Amino acid sequence: MKPRNHILIPLIYCLLLGGVPHAEILDKVVALVGKNIITASEVDQQLRLESFINQRPVDDSAQARSLSLQRLIDQNLISQEMLVTSFLGASDSRIEQELAASREQEFPNGMGFDDALKAYNLSEEDLKDFLRRQLNVLRFIEFRFRTGMEVSEDEIKNYYENIYMPQVRLVEARVPEPLTEVQEQIREVVARQKVDALLDDWLKRIRATSRLDIAESRDSAGSRPAP
Repeated sequence: MKPRNHILIPLIYCLLLGGVPHAEILDKVVALVGKNIITASEVDQQLRLESFINQRPVDDSAQARSLSLQRLIDQNLISQEMLVTSFLGASDSRIEQELAASREQEFPNGMGFDDALKAYNLSEEDLKDFLRRQLNVLRFIEFRFRTGMEVSEDEIKNYYENIYMPQVRLVEARVPEPLTEVQEQIREVVARQKVDALLDDWLKRIRATSRLDIAESRDSAGSRPAP
């Protein structure tokens, strides 16, 4: 999901977590989305999960944390809308299918699935929760913005002539296929672009009407202070 521009509103909150009476863990709240909070540890976990899925090192930079926070905010807004509309989320069997697909991936350095999870400090339940959120968001977007969408022949032709053909010639240095051979692929690309535009507009409107408080500066993404 693409990051969104937003207005930063000061927020200084702390949340007490953990069940040990005399050794509470302080977890800074970095954003308030309606009645939901997003903590620094959630941003940490989101970064690790995204890195695990993409099989890349965890990027803990300020920019990466800020973008991850924005994705969490968008997911929260969509989840709240799903609750209001009683939207039916993905089934447990669907989640298990995605989990099975993750198990079959090839991981760096010959690691197995379980070792890879440990390397990113994740549990299988963490991954299942992440997969469920991702699938639910995708299902909601498809239902809300893709249902009934049409892509005209003019839109397909315009994309083919002004984007597809120049890219093929420039990047791949070859003669592009005839429109008839790539028409359906282009239809899908154009439809996805239209869905993304509708989603962007919708999120802007939802953000404008929702209570959204984000901590300022680098701390807004829950960054850790320098030692």
